[in-house]
Amino acid sequence: MAETLFRSIDAFTPGRGVPDAAPQLLPIQELDKYVGTEGLRSAVVRFLVDSAREGGELLLYSDEPMGWMSGDRAYFALWASLMVACVQNGVRIKIIHNVDRVGPEMVDAIHGWIPLYMSGLIEPYVFRKPRNARFYHTLFLRPSGAAIQSFFPVEAGEDRLYDYITAEDHLAVLEKSYKAMLSHASPFLKTYPVTRADDLWQFYRDNDPESWCSILNGLSLPTMPEGLLERMLDREGITGAQRELLLGRYQERRRQLRERLAQGSVDEILCLPDREAVQSGSVKLNLGAEMLEASVSYTQEEYAEHIAAIRELVNGEKNYHLTLLPQAPFRDLQIFMLKDAVAVFRCRAPFTAFAFKNETLTRSVADYCASLIEQFASDRHTTTQALSGV
Repeated sequence: MAETLFRSIDAFTPGRGVPDAAPQLLPIQELDKYVGTEGLRSAVVRFLVDSAREGGELLLYSDEPMGWMSGDRAYFALWASLMVACVQNGVRIKIIHNVDRVGPEMVDAIHGWIPLYMSGLIEPYVFRKPRNARFYHTLFLRPSGAAIQSFFPVEAGEDRLYDYITAEDHLAVLEKSYKAMLSHASPFLKTYPVTRADDLWQFYRDNDPESWCSILNGLSLPTMPEGLLERMLDREGITGAQRELLLGRYQERRRQLRERLAQGSVDEILCLPDREAVQSGSVKLNLGAEMLEASVSYTQEEYAEHIAAIRELVNGEKNYHLTLLPQAPFRDLQIFMLKDAVAVFRCRAPFTAFAFKNETLTRSVADYCASLIEQFASDRHTTTQALSGV
C-alpha cells in the first residue's frame, strides 16, 4: 500500500490526467430530488458548477460505492475538471473518507486526487467509525449555497433518492451534522507547498521521533561537515537570505541528528550514484527534504569528503545505520518516518510535502522501510567498503 501510494506521488506530472477545460456540459435540470446513478451525476455537476462560480467551502462525505463517479471515463473527466475549477477559484474542501476505504481503495482515491492535493486546499480526514453495514449515506454540502443528501439501504440499487437542498435553515442543520461527523474523524494528510515550508518544519518538530528512518534520494544534509557546506555555497555564489536560510536548516537538522544518535537510532536508506555521475559533477546536494529549491552540485573532491564523513558515522556511531540499495525505489521522492506520522517530500516541481497521520498508512510505511532494511542491510565493514568504492 505504501509503495503504491509513493509511486503515485513520484510519477505525478502537472496537467496529466486532468482535462485542461471542462468537457461540454449537458443541460442540467434543477430538481428538488434526483434518482439513481444518472440523477446523482446530474446533481453533482450542478453542485460543482455553482461552487466553482460562487466560491465558498465544500464539506464532502460519502460511504456509498464510487462507481457513480469513476465508472464512466467521460463523467470522471467532467467531475475532475469541475473539482479543479473549484480549487482554482479558491474553494476549500474538506472530505471525510470512510474507514472501510483505508487500503487499496484509499490509495486509488489519493491517486485520483493528487492534482487537487497539490493545491493545499484539500483537507482529507478518515472516519474512525466503521460505516453502518445496512445503509449508505452521502452528504455533499456547500454551507452558503446547496447540499446533496441521501440515506438508503445497501440493496437499493438504482432506487436511490438524492435530495437537493437550498433552504438556508436546512443547510444550517446539515452543517451541524457534518461537524458532528468530523468530530469522529482524524486528519488523513496535510499538504505543504514550498510557500508553507515553515509550517511543515513546525509539524516536523512537533512529531520529532526518538528514532529516525528515512528513504533518501541522496546523501543527507546533516551528515556532511559544516565547513564543506560553507565552501560549496561560496563556490556557487550563494549569499544573503538564501545562504542564511540554508545554513539555518542545516544547523537545525544537524542538531536533530546529534540528539537522535545520543538518544535513539538513525536509519538512512538510499542508493548511491554511479562513479561516472560523481566524476562528471552531476550529483547535487540533497536539499529537497529541506524544502529548498537551490541547486548545488558536488565536485568529485567535495563528494568524497561527504562520503568520508559518512564512513566515520558508520564506523564510529553505533546508533547510525546506513542501508545501501542497488537502485533507487523512487525518482524524486524522500520519505521520513516521524513519531506518529510520515512526511513525504516531492523533490521536483511542483515541490510539495505531504504529512500523513493515518495509523494504517504509517504502519504500512514502517513495514516497507523494515522490509528494505531486512533485504539490503549489510554489516558495517561491508557498508564502509561500498562507500569507499564511490
